[in-house]
Amino acid sequence: MKPPPPRAPSYLQGLPFHLAPRTAASMSERERRVAAARAGDAQAALGAASMLFAGEEGPVDVPLATQLLRDAAERGSLEALLMLGGMLWSLDGHEHEGVRWLQEAAVLGAAEAVYVLGMASARGRGLPRDVALARQFLEHAERSGIAEARDELARLPSSG
Repeated sequence: MKPPPPRAPSYLQGLPFHLAPRTAASMSERERRVAAARAGDAQAALGAASMLFAGEEGPVDVPLATQLLRDAAERGSLEALLMLGGMLWSLDGHEHEGVRWLQEAAVLGAAEAVYVLGMASARGRGLPRDVALARQFLEHAERSGIAEARDELARLPSSG
């Protein structure tokens, strides 16, 4: 049997529901993660952004997902840099900003970022189309263990 939901303190009785503070028990997982992300938890920011971007437990909210990831990235989370860069790179009109975040992640040694930068160079999405640069990025990513880079390299036109 489920315990009864927590009662609001008597001084909150009769207030419109949106004015009463929400208890942790009444918050959804998405709301809990957003709250934790706003409090500085980078892992919560990753989970919240994923839920917001996918529309889990509520509507899609790309601006909030972006803000939570941006905050975590600015606090030094490499995972947030990668997720933010990849998310923005995939959205029409935000490719250049995505590349900027991916470049930061690549400087910090993230092979996944190098891989996406290779795809960006190959496709001319967020970076000028440059097959030679794409090949350099993708070869680096492949040497770093990104198996998908081999498939992207095979798609590039031959240099001869």
